[in-house]
Amino acid sequence: MAELMNWPPSRGPNPHTHNWKWEPNATRKDMPAPGQRVTALIEKDIIEGVGKGGLPKEVQPLPQGPFKRHKEQKKPPLVGTWKVWYQVKAVAGLTLEQADDFVLACQDKIDVADHLGNWFGFEPRPLWVDITYPLKRGVRLLVKPLVRESLPCRACKGDRKSTRVEMTPGYFLWMVAKEYERIYKEHAKYGVWGHALEDLWFERVTIQKDGVVDLFIGS
Repeated sequence: MAELMNWPPSRGPNPHTHNWKWEPNATRKDMPAPGQRVTALIEKDIIEGVGKGGLPKEVQPLPQGPFKRHKEQKKPPLVGTWKVWYQVKAVAGLTLEQADDFVLACQDKIDVADHLGNWFGFEPRPLWVDITYPLKRGVRLLVKPLVRESLPCRACKGDRKSTRVEMTPGYFLWMVAKEYERIYKEHAKYGVWGHALEDLWFERVTIQKDGVVDLFIGS
């Protein structure tokens, strides 16, 4: 960097500089002209009628309703098998917000192009999971849905708060990972054997109809 900034002019062109040539690369294709809207046609008829000394005899009214309020469809309960691949210790080292944003799960045996990372298509509910590996004395953990509360909106100058109940794979696995972290700190109490915390990996989550989770932990 010093040679780049302090190159003396007496030595000629600076060999450390790089002159880039900018070549815009784009193609353009004209789209077909859009059709006139109903309101534009009515306005055109009115203007032409006024110019001729009167209003058009018949002006078609704008189409009216009926307007139906959108009804939120009831979501199915959260069930199924989901593939994941995260180190337990790494997930435990995240904040809850980070885990919720970055930890994804892909539904097994479904050909999808992207991860179904957030379980928004399912009704959130409490999940039971037994943490037994690699322990002599297991722990049964109940993970309840996460409740989010938004702050009042300053833009609309309102003071209303909105509350949202969610169960996401990031939140669920973070809760389990933090429990593993606590267990390993009290390893003598639970009889941890064979593997350090960094050896453990989340690999598969199977959620049964009754809310019990079969959690496969690899090592």
